Amino acid sequence: MITLIDQLYLKGIFMIRNIYIPSTGSPQSNLPLSALRLALADTKGLLWVSLEQPTDAKYQSVLANLFHFHPLAIEGCQSIGYQPPKIDD
Repeated sequence: MITLIDQLYLKGIFMIRNIYIPSTGSPQSNLPLSALRLALADTKGLLWVSLEQPTDAKYQSVLANLFHFHPLAIEGCQSIGYQPPKIDD
């Protein structure tokens, strides 16, 4: 099933730059979305991601749907400027 994120990524409208260092094997860069999903399953690997020129909708779509970020974490990512530490009770 091809999602909206996949469609935008394939058309070059939305860029997700990434570097993945698996728990075994060589580092890889600029993986397609399908491989990002597999990289997320590697709990001992390291995945670095940069969203290039995202809109608020793209932030929401990628961070909530692909990475399962909490809505408040997404809001913090979208904010510009100083972000004070936050503690939830």
